Amino acid sequence: MPSLSLPPGRNAPAGRLLRKWCNRSLAGDVVSGGANEGGIFRPCTPARPLSSFLVSQSFKIERSGSVKKLRGIVFFAGAFLILSNLSQPARAQTATSGTVIGTVTDPSGAAVLDAAVVLRNKSTNSQATQNTNGAGQYTFVNVVPGEYQVTVKKDGFRTSDVATLTVDVAKSYSLDFKLELGSMGQQVQVEATAQAELQTNDAQIGSEVTSDVMTQLPTLRRNAAALLTLQPGVTPGTGTFPRVGMRVAGAIDDQNTFTLDGIDVTDNIVGGLGADIAVIPLGVDSVEEFRVGVNNPNASFGRASGGQIAVVGKSGTNNFHGSTYWYHQNDYLNANEWELNRIHQARPVIRDNRFGGAVGGPIWNNKTFFFFNYEGRRFPQQSSFTRLMPSTLLKQGILQFKDASGNTIQYNLATSTLCGSGTTACDPRGLGISPSVAALWALDPAGTDPSVAGADGLNTLGFHGTALTPLSTNFYTSRFDHQINSKWRFNGSYTYYQTKQVSGGQNAQYDIRGGAAKATSKAPTDRDAIIAGLTGQVTPHLYNSFHFGWVRARQSFNRLAPSAAAALENIAGTNSSAGPIALAPGQAQTNLVDAPIEVDTQRARFQNSTGRNIQYVDDVSWIKSKHTLQFGGNFRHIPTIHIRNDKVVGSLASLEALSDADVSTFLSAIPSSERPPTCSVTLTTGCLQSGDAQRWDRLYASTLGLVDNIGILTTRDGSLKALPFGTPLANDTTLNAVEFYGQDVFRITPNLTLTYGLSYGWQTAPKERLNRQTLVVDTSNNNQSLTGPGYIAAKEAAALQGKMYNPTLGFDPVKSAGRNVFNIDWGDVAPRASVAWTPTFDSGFLHRMTGNRKTVIRGGFGLVYDRINTVQSVIIPMLGVGFAQTISVGAPLCNASGTPGAGCNAAAGTGSPGAASFRVGVDGSPCCAEHTVRRAVQFPGRSKYQGRAKPGR
Repeated sequence: MPSLSLPPGRNAPAGRLLRKWCNRSLAGDVVSGGANEGGIFRPCTPARPLSSFLVSQSFKIERSGSVKKLRGIVFFAGAFLILSNLSQPARAQTATSGTVIGTVTDPSGAAVLDAAVVLRNKSTNSQATQNTNGAGQYTFVNVVPGEYQVTVKKDGFRTSDVATLTVDVAKSYSLDFKLELGSMGQQVQVEATAQAELQTNDAQIGSEVTSDVMTQLPTLRRNAAALLTLQPGVTPGTGTFPRVGMRVAGAIDDQNTFTLDGIDVTDNIVGGLGADIAVIPLGVDSVEEFRVGVNNPNASFGRASGGQIAVVGKSGTNNFHGSTYWYHQNDYLNANEWELNRIHQARPVIRDNRFGGAVGGPIWNNKTFFFFNYEGRRFPQQSSFTRLMPSTLLKQGILQFKDASGNTIQYNLATSTLCGSGTTACDPRGLGISPSVAALWALDPAGTDPSVAGADGLNTLGFHGTALTPLSTNFYTSRFDHQINSKWRFNGSYTYYQTKQVSGGQNAQYDIRGGAAKATSKAPTDRDAIIAGLTGQVTPHLYNSFHFGWVRARQSFNRLAPSAAAALENIAGTNSSAGPIALAPGQAQTNLVDAPIEVDTQRARFQNSTGRNIQYVDDVSWIKSKHTLQFGGNFRHIPTIHIRNDKVVGSLASLEALSDADVSTFLSAIPSSERPPTCSVTLTTGCLQSGDAQRWDRLYASTLGLVDNIGILTTRDGSLKALPFGTPLANDTTLNAVEFYGQDVFRITPNLTLTYGLSYGWQTAPKERLNRQTLVVDTSNNNQSLTGPGYIAAKEAAALQGKMYNPTLGFDPVKSAGRNVFNIDWGDVAPRASVAWTPTFDSGFLHRMTGNRKTVIRGGFGLVYDRINTVQSVIIPMLGVGFAQTISVGAPLCNASGTPGAGCNAAAGTGSPGAASFRVGVDGSPCCAEHTVRRAVQFPGRSKYQGRAKPGR
């Protein structure tokens, strides 16, 4: 869903920008069916990629040792008016490296030509050499983060040396040298100045976190991502919708981008709105450092408007190094919950163990290195929950209610004649509790707590349960680095993360038959990544960096399907030729009575997702005089497989019989003759209070086993042909995302840098392998695909004539339509520009204000487009009308199966459910519903609609 994101303080024009952007974004886009659309169009929400944008403007003054923002009076007004409109970074580094630049001068300040500048990695002894150009400038690009020694040599001058310069990822450093006359054998030790720590070359806003800091700061899950919210401009998420994840500089929380060793490891399904922000965990022992770009992304970071998090994995060095660790938490140190203490139940067991180790070192000194890290977690925890159980008397078919005088009246539905005017049989058929319902409730444990929410203390009581919900994780990462020669290096890594988790909590599914609770909700994950990179120097001034990535994330939310639960319960009267039919008395609305195994939609649905990202990235840097030109491309191939048995609401892909799903018609049809008389001013005993009427109806229908609805989610193939019962809803799609960029870092003078560039990209529409996608069509206009502008224009035209425009909608498979679900947006051109100026005043007021090379003034402009994650482009559209539909048989009569039980009076119809409605376990098998449902999925007039769903259905 497209959205507009503006930095703080830029909200005033948001409405105008949104209106303008909506006009553009709707043009020519086909509206596709979605989960909550059903023919209702929402302006400015077309299904299209890269549809929202962020206009970012910033202005920043930095001084070594502090950061200052200009406020109040405009200082240096002329220059600031220019700079305040700029905010794009100007650097040649990539997501895996940094940049070191500088100028070499003689004692008079003149540029020194052909001075040899050597950059040596102190951990691996690898080194690179650059000769200064006519302006005395040198540039090192693709510098691996770490500690370096910088040496400058030139005949006739003493050798200058900086012993330690720390280079961080995605950051540039300026290091100037003023050579002294003498011989090269004489060496001058130079300290890295404060200028080297300032961002003097770009407008990037953000900071880096090194491995030392990560291991010292507390992280609950030992995941470096937990430290991201400590960055300035980052707002932590709440964990609940709509603020699930962190937001960076006001951008939407699903627009953050993570790169690991140059490869995108962002969760492409939900974009960080789930439990994990990145697909691959960022373990603190496997990460060398990361940098968060809070604002003003580089042209090479053009995929989304959120934070740009560049992560570099640890690698081996010439020295062996390693670590081992074990963390333990025990429930002996914890207090029990108040609720459990109150009912004298022991505290849940907690034995949380997290352990692991890391080792790295040389395979071949100065050439080949390795690193390996393993971390495991074993957490055999328990979860507490409550359920509503039928009381002992309710299990016997006896309902209990208090009258207006406070007396508890018992109604044995098989024999009671206290209904109607107080002399009528409550059950017209005189049968009482359904034998199937009695068998089901017999599996429920006894309730003991009347204070649990929803319990009335008479018919229902609360049950407190605990169940084992163990968590087990394994994380492996291995890395191999090889210095091919002085100009080329290779790195490769493999990471694997596995989670075996049994889900707990109040909303999980449990099997509580007999009182021994067992959690049946499982959420296993398997995630892995292969990353390789080749970086080197093609010519003295031409560099190339190529990266390949294969990232896969498999995640499941597995529960027992209602049919599987019904098979385990094995209740007589619930079998059919289509398989077991789950019985859910009292579960359809707010829970009245819980089943031994929950079969409601929210607790019994499953989902399986497999997402991959196959990525090719190439960056080229060309140093030409005062220019550093950088070009690159990024190609992502993103296959996604999503399988589920639900559409969030409605039935699951299993037959399920409900007793109280339809309050508005079925339950409200229960006549007063099947209910005790209502209490009044004159009638205060032996009566039913008005506030208990609906509860009576629900318990009455559930206890007798009255079936008001048998439903199932049915699915169809790409030609809209019905599939067998139990077939889940599935999508197997692929889409591609392509980006190109180019930029020039122009060092006009040693203290003034201009960067300008352009990013361009597009994202294709998802293509389903079996054509299981639909388009919304206007059946009154020759089944033409509806577009946003077309719909609004027709609506406006009808309104001007005083008419309604409400066309009959159809859903056309893409195979028949001969087009994709939405058009590709080819117009996502994103310009970037920035300026960085370091004042060099030697005296006077300006020197006192800015110092000499101690202050940097930066600013830039950037236009950024959002990506659309697959939850928006694949998963939500597959929930729309077309390939899955909840169908049901409502209120079958007692003679529906042919031979009803005793007392059946089908002629009474829906006006007397107690006399005429089908009773499970009494009136035969509900198998009859299968044939009725089967007929419901057919499409009469299919030739007329050429395989389309019948309009209006």
